[in-house]
Amino acid sequence: MYIWLGINVDEQLREVRDRAYEVNKKLEFENFCYTLPFHISLKMSFYVDDGKFDEVVADIESYYATIEPFEIDIKGIENEQVIIWVRMRESERLNKIHDDLNELLLSKYGVGLHEYDADYKFHTTLFMDGNTDKINDAFELVKDASLPQKLVADRFLIGRSQSGRLGTYSVYKEIKR
Repeated sequence: MYIWLGINVDEQLREVRDRAYEVNKKLEFENFCYTLPFHISLKMSFYVDDGKFDEVVADIESYYATIEPFEIDIKGIENEQVIIWVRMRESERLNKIHDDLNELLLSKYGVGLHEYDADYKFHTTLFMDGNTDKINDAFELVKDASLPQKLVADRFLIGRSQSGRLGTYSVYKEIKR
């Protein structure tokens, strides 16, 4: 089973989410498959044996229970070659959560770092596609979308997927703080 961890910011990014949906209707992205709410991922998804799933989830829930709600500053909408995202400003708090989760998963379950975990960029994905012309067109249509200055991290997510492929994840649990 593949597990994914994040912060639910769907309602807080409602305006840009709605604009992204409209852009998708116009440009028809092949990989526009939102099975998850708009979110800030806390680490790259990872695989655990199905027999360990409940134990891993319980440990993550226990960790989430220690996190008090906090604010996240938004940097802006960025185009990073094949992906358009709402980028968050780096913060000690986000980095600590990312590091704590990596340490917990490595020490208890042998889950190593994904290559992107080494220099993690906190973000909310709007579009992802190998067609750079389409990505550039989408960026022009969303780059000026209104964004809040800050988001509140108070709804933590645990998602799962049997295959780990993009578009196959669903929310397993939401922990509200």
